[in-house]
Amino acid sequence: MKTHSKTSTTAGTYEFMPPEAFDKNPTVSIHTDIWAAGVILQKLLTGKMPFPQDEIPSLITAILMGEPEPMPPTVPIDLCEIVNKALQKKREDRFNGRVR
Repeated sequence: MKTHSKTSTTAGTYEFMPPEAFDKNPTVSIHTDIWAAGVILQKLLTGKMPFPQDEIPSLITAILMGEPEPMPPTVPIDLCEIVNKALQKKREDRFNGRVR
């Protein structure tokens, strides 16, 4: 008797995963890396994660529906705009990865 099972594996660290990573059929693209770069940049600029929730379910909910933690006024506006664009919920609203 044969049995078939489907396993699911999550690759990556939840804190750096974009909203589309939690779709039923997630896709990985340059937009995935742009999101992660935005998370890293916010952490470098503020010392804090954009979504600081400790529990995985609340972290995923925040990534899917919440807004990132606000940047302090000490961060230059141009850098805030870069982080905000990189952390857009819709991948098509993020940077496209092309160099002009």
